[in-house]
Amino acid sequence: MSTTKQNEDKQSEDKQPEWENMVGEKEPPEQLKEYIEKMIEFNNTAKDILKDTRDWLVTNGNNSR
Repeated sequence: MSTTKQNEDKQSEDKQPEWENMVGEKEPPEQLKEYIEKMIEFNNTAKDILKDTRDWLVTNGNNSR
């Protein structure tokens, strides 16, 4: 890792925003929590679909034509 990259990482760690400064509270807004939960749920569903598709392709090979 270059020293420039290390310096950027150090600076980004130093400048981490705090919720308190952004919205006047210590916790993130409720809408943000809900949005992140929905994103995680969507990503997990997509992962499950891809795993099922992979398993089907491994089982059936390329004989689907």
